[in-house]
Amino acid sequence: LKQLEDASHRKFEALEKWDSDCADVIVWLRNNHHKFKIEVFEPPMLCLTVPNSKFVHAVEVCFPSSALKTFIAQCEEDYSLLNQML
Repeated sequence: LKQLEDASHRKFEALEKWDSDCADVIVWLRNNHHKFKIEVFEPPMLCLTVPNSKFVHAVEVCFPSSALKTFIAQCEEDYSLLNQML
């Protein structure tokens, strides 16, 4: 569990350096998740893991950088709320 937390923290720190605005939204979302009807997924950069680290770069180049920073709302109401709050 500690190893997973460390990996998650490293991913978040990398995102902070790459796009501090996106990192700020993640912090806001984590603090305000109760305002949404259904879970809003954080960007794939944080919540997806490639099991074999040799292939991380190969997987990442398949997606534009904007897709790696996309938040996913599961309903129209949450999508609207997320966009309104940000």
